[in-house]
Amino acid sequence: MQFTDACVFPYPAGDSSLRRMALDARHLGLDSLVAAGAEAGIVHGVSIIPGIMLEGAGIREIRASARQLAGRPALFSARAGDY
Repeated sequence: MQFTDACVFPYPAGDSSLRRMALDARHLGLDSLVAAGAEAGIVHGVSIIPGIMLEGAGIREIRASARQLAGRPALFSARAGDY
């Protein structure tokens, strides 16, 4: 079974480097991280999965954003409205 922390925000959006997050993740027993704005790869034995946070007032805005980013290898997370 694989354990993943999703979604982390390394520099510049967050307050820690991706290398530091990967090191901490490995010590916590995680196999991978979904990191916003990161490139795919392996850091300190932890697989890095690119992530993109989509934000909008509703599902139509989220869909439009997702269509613009189609073809990019990333896991999308969405924050849309109050529902």
